[in-house]
Amino acid sequence: MKNKELLENVKHFTKARPFSIHKTEIGADSTNALYVHYHPEMEFIYLDEGSMTFYVEGKQYNMKEGDALFIPPALVHNAVKNTGVPCRHYAVVFSEEWLFMENTFERNIYNEIIYPYRYECVCMLGRNNQADMDTLLLLKKISAFMQMGLEEYELSLKGILLICFQRLYSQYFAKLRTSDVKGAPKIEIQQSISFLNEHFAEDISIVELSALAGYSVSHYEHSFKALTGKSPFEYLNYIRIIHASKLLKSTKKLITDIASECGFDNISYFNRVFKRIMGITPNAYRKLREKK
Repeated sequence: MKNKELLENVKHFTKARPFSIHKTEIGADSTNALYVHYHPEMEFIYLDEGSMTFYVEGKQYNMKEGDALFIPPALVHNAVKNTGVPCRHYAVVFSEEWLFMENTFERNIYNEIIYPYRYECVCMLGRNNQADMDTLLLLKKISAFMQMGLEEYELSLKGILLICFQRLYSQYFAKLRTSDVKGAPKIEIQQSISFLNEHFAEDISIVELSALAGYSVSHYEHSFKALTGKSPFEYLNYIRIIHASKLLKSTKKLITDIASECGFDNISYFNRVFKRIMGITPNAYRKLREKK
């Protein structure tokens, strides 16, 4: 199960309008480009200015101006950026029901690809990849919709998203059904990730994790990294740090207490890991958040 504290409490849509468009601007002094959360809808993020490092379930995506990211449902994600440079990104969050309606074929694409392979369906579209350019140009148009009335753009938005999804399916997702890549992630590893999200503060051994997945230690480590791009304990530290950042922002607890609550028994190690992941010390991060 996911850590329910990360479930976003923002309602992205109503029954009549099952989608939403968001614009986020981050000043030069901030390092937090998007808070840690997840939601039951799909999402496209388009980076309109600056650069940022996006994390989806601990896997890192380095985005530059003009890049975009597709995020399947129910995956924990957040983003950070370097100080000194502002950043602006747009997000369109949308439900499967609104996008695909009663079209059986497209609903099968969603059910048979996105859910079983959702960790592998995270997809970054780069402006330096010619095959992605048409999709990126369509996503860039979405920012203009924020200045219009709903009746002026709803069908256009739906059309854009359908075309973008079709291109992702044709270029990337269709391969997943028939892919027999050695070491490809399995459902047991996905369940292991959910376990880490739920029990991150506990003392967890690699032997325990591999046993829960039913793998040998070496096979577990290989399969885990194939899915996340990180070793199990690199991923565990990431989960711990993003939870610590929430506590630094929302509470006045001592940093030593936050470190302990998040599974770190050594404050020096906590400080080093926090700075490596967030690009700033815990104390500096808290001070920046207090200014907002």
